[in-house]
Amino acid sequence: MELTFMYLDAKIRLSKRSLAYMLIIFYFLHLVKEVNGGVYYCDEQIRSHDAELQSPNFPWSYLSNLRCRYTVYRASPEVCKLEIHILYFRLEKSSNCFNDHLILEGKIYCGEMLRPNQVITFDFPGWKKEFKMYFRTNNKVNNIGFRLRIQQQIYCTSFHDRLQADQESESCDIRILSPVSHLRSPGYPWAYPPNLRCRYTVEKFVPSVCQASRGENFRLSCSTQYELHQ
Repeated sequence: MELTFMYLDAKIRLSKRSLAYMLIIFYFLHLVKEVNGGVYYCDEQIRSHDAELQSPNFPWSYLSNLRCRYTVYRASPEVCKLEIHILYFRLEKSSNCFNDHLILEGKIYCGEMLRPNQVITFDFPGWKKEFKMYFRTNNKVNNIGFRLRIQQQIYCTSFHDRLQADQESESCDIRILSPVSHLRSPGYPWAYPPNLRCRYTVEKFVPSVCQASRGENFRLSCSTQYELHQ
């Protein structure tokens, strides 16, 4: 017995034994739990120095109305940065990534904004115990999703190099879309560089959000008065 079907313009034949591999279609059942309103939650935790993460049902299309939260826990006290290697990334494309999107530390990605072999690096300072990512989809257009390799590094550049990189960056603007996020000034916990013009925008994670709160570790040395709005 054989089954022939088309996938990505390729004709694939599967024997009776090979049909068992198609159970991967139901892989999301181990991660996803249905709740009221047809929304699916899929939480996953990563605790190793090196791991792979993929969207539910990958390499087939992900589901509609997903609300996935991925938590990367510090694997060891020596970890100083987190590297996310893009193996595959294809989500629905939309204006301002309003529809399907992946949120990495407050930065939002959709469509094909991330390319294979691209590496995104985040600081993982000693006071931080975890790193969160969020994957959200609507009920319009589904795509194949993503596959990432996540590595926690213990060998990092010097803090002087990091500070210089912050100074040379074109922009320090950040959009925050996750329910909980850490916001730090460039170079923190060391002195921030001069001549910064940073804009931080906090947007509602869901329409029902009615209040935002912040921590109290806030100190500036100013020649001009600034007002911090809550």
